[in-house]
Amino acid sequence: MQLRLQFESKLNGLHSLHRDLQAKYDRAVNDIYNLETVNKASKERIDSQNEELIILRAAKIENEAKVGY
Repeated sequence: MQLRLQFESKLNGLHSLHRDLQAKYDRAVNDIYNLETVNKASKERIDSQNEELIILRAAKIENEAKVGY
């Protein structure tokens, strides 16, 4: 009887550990997904700002050339 109780206790402990690890894993996967989404949005915003910067630099050069003449 004592051996069975020890076995059940150990089994319950392992089940608890597995449940905790599964919860941590699920949270980590969710965090990674959220970070990838934020990263993609940030990358798109940076690309858009880079394109705008190129356009503004071209306009600046054009305006400086006009002022020079």
